[in-house]
Amino acid sequence: MVRTGFLLFAVCAAAVVRAASADWSDWATSGQQALTENSWSKATNGGDAFQYSGNGDFAFRVSYILSADGLVSGSAWGRFLHIASHTDGYEFQNGAGNPSSLVWTNGSREDVHTGTNLDALVERDGRLDFAFEYIDAEGMLYFLVNDVVVDSAAIDINAWVTFSGGTGNRSLDRIFKLDGSVSYEYAFSTTRVPESEVPEPTALALLALGAGALALRRRAGR
Repeated sequence: MVRTGFLLFAVCAAAVVRAASADWSDWATSGQQALTENSWSKATNGGDAFQYSGNGDFAFRVSYILSADGLVSGSAWGRFLHIASHTDGYEFQNGAGNPSSLVWTNGSREDVHTGTNLDALVERDGRLDFAFEYIDAEGMLYFLVNDVVVDSAAIDINAWVTFSGGTGNRSLDRIFKLDGSVSYEYAFSTTRVPESEVPEPTALALLALGAGALALRRRAGR
């Protein structure tokens, strides 16, 4: 019974280990800016730190910093963050008919996902954080809200992309007051920090089993 229990514990302990997810460094940021316009945009084919040549990893995030009454009411959609690639567009929006909810659109608007309530996001120090991360080797674009992955889309991005907030008939004044009580900042990175060198669960299980077998042999030799 003791032997069986030890081996079972070893296998279970190894199974719960998960490799750490990748992070980003060398962020180039816009710095905090007062929100007084209906839209903003940033193309990554410019001659500055946001340049992106394609066929590589990148991350883009935008943070809206709100005062206590920064959100406005309305029934029309507004765009928090939009990415336009050479094939499709992907975006975070407030909910149509329910401006206090969050939705994100995957691809050419054929797949809309309902997210969380914006009031819950505002409680995070009055910030609304949205981000896209693209991992070229996987061909995957990840959607993040407050640093949590909420969705993903398979897409091959091999050319420059444009990021924007608001624009068109989904402007930022449908979501925020444009009187300076709200500010925003965005940042871009193409430098991934390698995943931590944590052994794979299978390798950990074998190590645990080996240690268990050695311990049992020692007990048997007594």
